[in-house]
Amino acid sequence: MPSPQALSEEDRRSAALWAADCAERVLPLFEAEAPSDDRARDGIARARAFGRGELTAAGEIRRRFEAGRAASSAKSPAAIAAARAAGQASGVAHMGAHALGAAAYAAKAADLAAPGTRADEVRWQLDHMSAEVRSALQELPLLGTDSAGPLGAGLLATGALGEVIREIQTALQNEFADSVDIRVRQSTCEYEAASGGPGQRRNTMKYMLIMRSSAEAVEAYEQLDFEAVINAMGAYNESMIKAGVLLAGDGLTDAKEGFVVDFSAEKPIITDGPYGEVNELFNGFWIIEASSKEEAAEWASRAPLGAGSKLEVRRVTDESDFADYADNEFIQKEKEWRADGSLA
Repeated sequence: MPSPQALSEEDRRSAALWAADCAERVLPLFEAEAPSDDRARDGIARARAFGRGELTAAGEIRRRFEAGRAASSAKSPAAIAAARAAGQASGVAHMGAHALGAAAYAAKAADLAAPGTRADEVRWQLDHMSAEVRSALQELPLLGTDSAGPLGAGLLATGALGEVIREIQTALQNEFADSVDIRVRQSTCEYEAASGGPGQRRNTMKYMLIMRSSAEAVEAYEQLDFEAVINAMGAYNESMIKAGVLLAGDGLTDAKEGFVVDFSAEKPIITDGPYGEVNELFNGFWIIEASSKEEAAEWASRAPLGAGSKLEVRRVTDESDFADYADNEFIQKEKEWRADGSLA
């Protein structure tokens, strides 16, 4: 199964053009020190040619290290970072996540050459993303959440490089939330036009999104910058709140704090966590309101989770599921409990 950091070939081609633009802005820093070494410039040119569809991924994979090796011709940290930006850009043909590496090295090079300019460089990078590039980069896992590629817990996750990538990914997460808000407001207008006034979501069902993670995913999570996790989850939650679909959601504490009630024996047995031979742990949930299974799947697919994590999506039962037992005493009581707020 391909790494989520790879992206589709179409997305890699779009990202390669943007990565080449990022790297080219700092190329003069390298060429001022190594004017006879054309490997960095050639790497940027090949990234553009790949982006235009003139070169194949297979051919570029074989040459993906050439531009980055030009760093050995430079002496200053700024020039070295500029060469590595070119190397990352040329690697996008192999793996789309290298586009963020190109941007990070370019911003680092700019700041080393002129301290205090990193924020301006990142702003330029964000402003010069096409819609296709934004969409492609939003598909990448958050830095440090997936080990199968350059966004794992390696060099790009540390220091200034990691800070730049987190800034870009946070900005993209926020833009996604804003775009959802626009779509929701458009949909709301359609509802109101159809109903003759301010309406509410109609014909909806509740779905529970159950977060499950492997032990490896939990371990990787514990190594993350927790503020970046909060920002990503917050943006996701905010997008669902703005869309009017989020009803409830919570995370759970460490499995070691929990316990299991096992009903296999005549008398239930209570065992402290962790839970023995369990391959996946239930780490949290959302309850959303969606008009269809497809809409629920769309929201679930946007959750900022990495490799080793899954969302199980289950419809929450409603009154219609118990229509044959409408006269049952406790069915009637449940309706009262929900009406008076005793039961959500």
